[in-house]
Amino acid sequence: MFAHLECPYFFVETEMLIGSRVVDRHKYCLLETQECFETYCMRKDQAELSLEGIKSSIKQQSLKDGGSFPVTCSDEQKLDLCQKLYKLIFQLVMLFESYTKLLDCFRIVQSASQINDMTGQVEGVKKEIISAISELENGQVSPLNVDSPKTITKQEAFSSLSDYVKSQQYQKAIQLLRSFRTMWPGDMFGQSHDDDIHTLLNVYCVSMTEKKSGVFVLTKLEFDIGLLHCQLLDTNQQLRNWTISSPQVPSSENVDLLDSSTL
Repeated sequence: MFAHLECPYFFVETEMLIGSRVVDRHKYCLLETQECFETYCMRKDQAELSLEGIKSSIKQQSLKDGGSFPVTCSDEQKLDLCQKLYKLIFQLVMLFESYTKLLDCFRIVQSASQINDMTGQVEGVKKEIISAISELENGQVSPLNVDSPKTITKQEAFSSLSDYVKSQQYQKAIQLLRSFRTMWPGDMFGQSHDDDIHTLLNVYCVSMTEKKSGVFVLTKLEFDIGLLHCQLLDTNQQLRNWTISSPQVPSSENVDLLDSSTL
């Protein structure tokens, strides 16, 4: 599931943020999320190292007896892995909570009276773009000829791309976008094919601001973050209970190892 998580798309006109504290809150939430993510990566490396130690022990035992007897790791190794997993999942919970704060920060903008919420319309466009990308990858669309950078400026390229998006010619828009990306890599057209959806949605939203004011978009998450949060907490509680009840280390030491202040 985690391999396919997709962040919601967010767009709002800059003018809507002037005079509000949303930008400051957003910066704080980003810093907090970044710190949680860096700690999560460290915990992940520690858990993987513990797991590799178990794999190595099992392999050595298997080589010694020729694989004729069941092999396993020591209880100390199991305990160490459970402790590492507990801290890893605890940090993942912290990361999700920080991310929820970031989404709440966006929703503050949504409550403004002058907001023109276009989320539903953009979600429909997103589905069309995803479908167009799928057709392109399956070879169902003929190539599109694009002018060389000597005959087109970056602004003209953006306008041309906007025209295709507004006319719902998403397959041609994707082809055009990828061509422009080779002309201006790492610019407004994104860095790779992974940026296609986000970039085209940006183009679409910018085009909407030409006709409407206060455009706001915050697409929904494709999973229940509350349910996932509860599942992580439940898993961590099971790990904590197993670790504390382990006879390998005194209970008081286990509690210290899993105290939240050390996480």
